[in-house]
This record gives sequence, structure tokens and C-alpha cells, in this order.
Amino acid sequence: MQFIFHIGPPKTGTSAIQYWCETHRDELLKHNIYYPAHDVDANGISPGNLQSIYSIGEENNHLTLNTKKLQKLIGDAEEQGANTVLLSSEFFFKRVNELAEHVPGAKFIAYIRFELELLESNYNQAVKRHKRVVTFKSPQTPRADSIKFLSRHIESFGIQRFILRPYSKTVFKNNNIVSDFLAQIPLSDNATLFVDSRKINPRYSADGVEFKRWLNQYELGPLQEKLDIYLQAQGSNALPYSFINRDTFNWLKAGYLEELENFFKQHQVADSDRFIRECRGIEQDPIRVQYIDRQRMSALIKGFITESKENAQLILRFYQDNHAKARSWLDKAKMQLLYAHLPLALKVKAKLSENGGGITSVVSEALRNSFERQKTTAVHAGQKVQKRWANSPSRDVYPSVEVVSHHIPNTSGKAFALALSKVYRGSDLFNAYSAPEAKALKNGQSIWLPSGTRIVHGHFPFHENQLKVFPNAVHICWVRDPIERLWLHFNHTLNFQQPYHLHCQLLALAKQNGLSTLEDLFDEFMKVDQFSSIKNTYQAFLTPKGIDKFAFIGSIHKYPSELERLGELLGKQFPANYEEYGAPEIENAVSYEKNKVLIKNEYKFITDYL
Repeated sequence: MQFIFHIGPPKTGTSAIQYWCETHRDELLKHNIYYPAHDVDANGISPGNLQSIYSIGEENNHLTLNTKKLQKLIGDAEEQGANTVLLSSEFFFKRVNELAEHVPGAKFIAYIRFELELLESNYNQAVKRHKRVVTFKSPQTPRADSIKFLSRHIESFGIQRFILRPYSKTVFKNNNIVSDFLAQIPLSDNATLFVDSRKINPRYSADGVEFKRWLNQYELGPLQEKLDIYLQAQGSNALPYSFINRDTFNWLKAGYLEELENFFKQHQVADSDRFIRECRGIEQDPIRVQYIDRQRMSALIKGFITESKENAQLILRFYQDNHAKARSWLDKAKMQLLYAHLPLALKVKAKLSENGGGITSVVSEALRNSFERQKTTAVHAGQKVQKRWANSPSRDVYPSVEVVSHHIPNTSGKAFALALSKVYRGSDLFNAYSAPEAKALKNGQSIWLPSGTRIVHGHFPFHENQLKVFPNAVHICWVRDPIERLWLHFNHTLNFQQPYHLHCQLLALAKQNGLSTLEDLFDEFMKVDQFSSIKNTYQAFLTPKGIDKFAFIGSIHKYPSELERLGELLGKQFPANYEEYGAPEIENAVSYEKNKVLIKNEYKFITDYL
């Protein structure tokens, strides 16, 4: 009995080959080839014939070759009148040694794919199927595992036992992987089988990869299969992309080409010259920075949910199971984005279910939320009415203002605003975030404030004239590690496209330098002078002359104790529970020490307060 093992390796059309063979077993049998049946999932994916000859060990749960299954296969094939057993599994690739020893006359079919293409294909697969959560990492050396293993197998058992084919559509028979594969196996009367193969296991789009990579940190449960089908369909018409830095791509290409040429010099493979020429001509697809912003993520969520009611229910279930596990501000924002796209009726039904089917508590919660929104709206409306009826747009001096809070971007200003709302009335607080107000305060000018304002809080730096406009106020602000603050600002800009001009500048910087990772883009952002004003924010906000005028500069890294210290200064007792708005959990960026040197003056200016 002749045995033919198709061994892959991974990402060389194995799924398409297995799908065709499984759905055309009778056709193969007509040509005396026995292909054992195996399962195929909704995506056309399967483990192939792995379980036809391997079993899980009772003691160690490892897969071991089962000689009884092997003998049964031979009996089944003979009973069907076949003279060849055809088996396919990517698992076989690393088990060639034991297969070659137990089945002495067996032949092995393997496809050789250019490793540079394989790198990103394998990464895509790892995100799709194996819960990969980290970004693409380039290898340290341009050496292909598939070439290494094939070389060892050939050295051990001889080239005569291997049928090697280049993996390239232009080299395949009829430009089709299945047709090419069937041409390698002995069909009776040298027949040619008709092949109408479908594309199996297509890769995700760049956005699909990033969406799934974020989701992979949680348990997906039944969402996995449905989402996978959707993202594959969505990715089939997406633009090509690459997650490899430009310089790294060129270095890897040269190394993999050299390795491939050496392999073909040692082992004669049909169409290898043509394949090498094609590999030399490969150009990198457009480089994408690995992240997904709010707008693109919304499009994917909306597309998935609108496909079916079941999909919306799967998203709701995922949200209910995992939203409390979100830790970073970005993860929490993405969880809320999932929930925001759910149909209102589904959210109401879920709330009713959470409250035991009673509508009273649901209505009460809705009324509470509505009241809070109305209260905030009423305060803002009252302030606008006051401003319209005032005799002048602003006064020169506001002696009633007790606190001027300078919100330096990305120093948990929203968390602090929430803390203030716990101890002050809404009418006490004026948020100076609009461009005209912030600009006026930045220039030391007065702005209109509603009567009764006790706190002014917003994105504006210190100015000496503010001491005259608010003569009785204490100036306060919060700070955090400068690199950490910049990393947060950088991520916020990319994910929320705010400010939009900076978002565009960062993407242009990535394109100019051929960068694909946030870490590398951040390092480049830190090096160029174009963004110097952003990197010296503390000096700009506090100013060398103004820093001594601040009554309180609190460190976010010691938030609970610092908030308590501020309470003593203001004569207020802030809530003891800081979990809701406590210190951030974002880690420092890569290359922390190197980037720290680049803004040493910023550190020198603020270190005493960290």
C-alpha cells in the first residue's frame, strides 16, 4: 500500500486542499486513492487527517502515533479497492521522522512559501485562531523554520521521498493550489480532475486584525465563530497591508532570498528559478501602524451587529461577561463603544433581566441618569442665559473664585473633575474647555463667569495676570511622569483623532519613516523637533515664573494621598473610595530611558512633584 503524506507546512493552502479532498472523497476513490473522512467547520477549516493515525496519550495528553489506526487504514483502503492512502495535516510537518520510520515507502508532499510572506500570514492566523494579543514582532534573524526542517528531513531520508513545490499562484498548475496538488499524486490512467475550489481561510483586514487582537484578551465564547466568519468576509475585499517596518522588510527580504537560493542549489525543485524571480520582485504592501481608532472600530461593530439579531446578542453577552475586566482607559472606552452600538430594545431587555424582570428599578435608573443629564444641562443653560443677560461679556476681577484648576492634558483631569463634583455643587464649577475661553485665560485675559462660580477648571496654562483676575484663588494642577503623559497623549490622539491635525501629522510621520508599530512611531515622535511644544507641556503650563505660585501640584502616581492633601488645603473631604477614578494603569512606553534623556529639561522642571 502506497502512503502519501501532505505535510503543509502551515499557511501554504492546506485548508483549501483538505476541503477539496474531503468533499471529493468518492472522486479520489475512483482513481484508487483512499482519503479518510474528517470534520470541516463552517469556515472550511479542519485538522485534516490528524486523528486518522494519531491518538491522545492517556498519561501525558500528548499526541502519539497509533500503529493500530495505521493498520486499520490499510485494511479500509484495501476494502475500498484503493492502492494509495492520502493523508493531509500540517501537524505531520514536524513528525516526518517517525512517519518515515513507521511507513518506510511513504512519500511527503510539501509546499515552499517565501518566508517573508509567511511571516505576516502566520501572524494573521495567530490573531484569528490562537488568541494572539501582542503586535507583530519581526524575527531576530532571517531564517525560515520550514526550510530548516525540510533540509533536516531530506538529509535524513533522501530527496527521493519528498515532492517539493513552490507556493505561488503563477507557478501552480492552472494557477490553482488544489490543481497543483492533485498533479503530484498518482491518478489512474493519468487522469486530470476538475477543480472548482473556493478560497478557504482568507486573512482579516488590517482593521479586522486589530479589532480581534483587542478582543483576544477576553474570553470570546460563542462570539469567536460568528465574528471569525464576518471578519474573513470583511477582509476578502480589503486593501493589502503590511505590519513590518520598511527597513526591516528590506533586510528580511535579502536574508530570506539568500536562504531560499541556497536551498534550491542543494535540492532540485521544479519551477524554482521562476519562483526565485518572483520572490525578488516582491514589493511591500502599504504599511499600516498597528492600532484601530474609534471610527474604524465603530464601522466593524456596526457591520457585525447589523448582519443578524444573533450577532447583537453575542456582543451583548460578551460585554456583560467582560466589561468589568477592562482595566485601561482605552479598554474601557472600547467596551463602551461595543455597548453603544447595541439596539436600544436589546439593552432594555437586558436591564430588565438583570433586575429580575421588574421594570420599576429599570425606570428608576433611567430617571436617575436622565436627572443627572438634565441637571448638568440646566447648569450649562443657566450659565448661557446669565451670559446673554449680563451687561458686559466679562468682568475684570472675580474675587469669589476660590480655585483655579489647570488641567494639563492627560493628567486624569476628568477623574479629578468627577472628584470635584462629589464635594461641590454643579453651579460652583465652571469648565473652561472651549477654545475662546482657554485662549483668553492663556493670554492672561478675563472671561465671562456665571455668578457663584467658585472653581475654574480647564485646559489653560498659568499666566501672571490670572493672579489679578482671580485674586483670592489658589492655583492647583496634577502631574504625572512626562514620558507616561506623552504616551497617553500620543495614544489618545491616534485612537480618537483628537486633535485631528496632530493625528494627521503622526500618520504622516509613520509613512515618511516606514513605521508600523506604535512604539517605533512614538520613538520617532520623541526625536523630531516638530513636536517640541507638546513635549515641553509642563514648562508651558506651569511656566518657570509661575510654578512657585501654585498652592498644590499633585502627583497622579500618589493619587489617594495627594487628593487627601488637597482636601485639607480646600477644607473639603473627598470620598475615600478612589476605585472609580483612581490612578491610571497605563505603563510607560518602550525605550523609556532613552526618551527620558530627550526631554531631560522637562524632567528637571517637574521631578520634585512626581
